[in-house]
Amino acid sequence: MDHSVPSCPTCGGPLTAVRLTCDSCQVSVEGRFRVPFADLTPELAAFAERFIRARGNLKALERITDLSYPGLRSRLDELVVALGGEVEERRPSPGEAVLERLRSGEISAGDALALLRGDPALSEDVPAKGDGSDES
Repeated sequence: MDHSVPSCPTCGGPLTAVRLTCDSCQVSVEGRFRVPFADLTPELAAFAERFIRARGNLKALERITDLSYPGLRSRLDELVVALGGEVEERRPSPGEAVLERLRSGEISAGDALALLRGDPALSEDVPAKGDGSDES
């Protein structure tokens, strides 16, 4: 369901909520009201709804979407910024850094596995795969 406030039918500009009415007693209040989620893109609004339904559990959300955990974190950061918040620069965990190196093709799957297992023979200087320095 689309909960966004439509744009002006004349000029396409944003609309502002200025009147709220109680469905029960019909009392109305007039003024300029902030509607925080009204400015979200449809994609971010849908993400916010799924995030709330998952009770903020990104692992559960990962199972019901096609996004990876880092992708969900990124989308959540976008949502925080869209709602006027600030996002601290987040450094990837050592495991995330290894997986990113694997994803980019910088290291082989075997090297990634060894790094994730904490093999002391390997360091962050593992050569890129396919550079001829692999002894396998």
